[in-house]
Amino acid sequence: MISKNQLAVAIRTMSQDLEATKRGAKPIARLEPFAPNPPETLPVEPLGLTARPGSLSAPEAAPAPPRPVARPMPVVGGTTPAPNLPTLHPRPNWLPPEPPNKPLTPPRPPFLQEKPPTPEIPRPTPRPAGPLTDPVRPAFTQTSRSPTPPKPLSRPADALAPTSVPKTVLPRPAPPVPSEIAAPKPPQTKADRHQKVVAIVLAAALVLAGGGGALWWFWIKPASSTPPVDGQPQPPPPPPGTAPTPLLPGLTAQNVEVASVTDIPQGVDRLLGSLAAGAANQVVSVKIKGADAARYATAADIMDGYRLRIPEQIRPDITDLNLIWHGQSEILSAQPIPERSRFGLVVKLQSLANATTNLRAWEQTMPADLDRYLRVGRFGTASGQPEWHDSDYRGIQIRYANFPLADQTVDYVIISGDNLLLVATSRESMYGLIDAALTYRPQ
Repeated sequence: MISKNQLAVAIRTMSQDLEATKRGAKPIARLEPFAPNPPETLPVEPLGLTARPGSLSAPEAAPAPPRPVARPMPVVGGTTPAPNLPTLHPRPNWLPPEPPNKPLTPPRPPFLQEKPPTPEIPRPTPRPAGPLTDPVRPAFTQTSRSPTPPKPLSRPADALAPTSVPKTVLPRPAPPVPSEIAAPKPPQTKADRHQKVVAIVLAAALVLAGGGGALWWFWIKPASSTPPVDGQPQPPPPPPGTAPTPLLPGLTAQNVEVASVTDIPQGVDRLLGSLAAGAANQVVSVKIKGADAARYATAADIMDGYRLRIPEQIRPDITDLNLIWHGQSEILSAQPIPERSRFGLVVKLQSLANATTNLRAWEQTMPADLDRYLRVGRFGTASGQPEWHDSDYRGIQIRYANFPLADQTVDYVIISGDNLLLVATSRESMYGLIDAALTYRPQ
């Protein structure tokens, strides 16, 4: 057999020949092929045993053949080489020494190599049990635990870690070099400065306008009116700044201005003092000049200003109201009162469904409830309760009560076609209102 060292020498010699051939040099002389060493045969020594007579005896071992004598190696480095033998080069110093002949054993993989024993970690000595060191646990907490399963084997310590790839860092580009030197800025002209001033002034004006708008919106703006409650009647909205049209178009209108709703009675009295005696029925329009704006009084303003007591069955149906003044000319009493003014009302109703029934129920208290405007108390009181009667004029039924004569009365009429309620304090005044209602009624 060829040993490991002989194979290494042959491979090394072939490599040197190949390199010499590439350089154009003469290849190194080869040694003659050598015969492999025969296996050594150990001599068998006799054990000194003697075979029994009559028994089989083992054959005697043949003598070992003589070991061939190795051919003497040529002298290297001498002056005269051996004849007919190739010249050998000396072994270079850079080669490692030849290892002894050992059987080739493959290395064991890392996971099959034996690990050193794990050192045992000393455990602390348990403390003695006592009342303070070992509190008594509840019975339900003293349970047995199963042993902890062994942990899986980790990766061997000698396993190679993954090789990290270094990151490629790109160099930063150099800043661009300006090709030309920037020219100096021209000086500002007068027009440029003027534009800057105008821009500053406009910005300041916008800021002031925004601040003023926010001030008005959050502090000066009047509060919105409270929404009406469902189920309660509400008066109609305030009329516009123009004078309202009388409910009876044939009547003349007189205007009076007051400061508030509570000043309506005093303002109407001043107006009536300036009217000529003997004038026909006229409408009194009240204009309220408040702090915010001027407006004309509504039906609710007039009822609140005179504190008229109107039943709850009738008041929700009132949508508009006119004050009527009449200069009385008819005299039926031997001793008439000096006051010739007569007062009345023209009321617009939303519905006449139960108007007749509700007015009949109101008759006993109507003179007293409307006295602050009708001023029936000037006529004196009738004997007992007022006695109501029926009459007819131009096909219209009139309900009236005398105090005690026809020129000092309380009359009321319902005009069904126009949903109007007419109230007067004399027969003459009531006839005039009926004439106006029938004359200007649309056909």
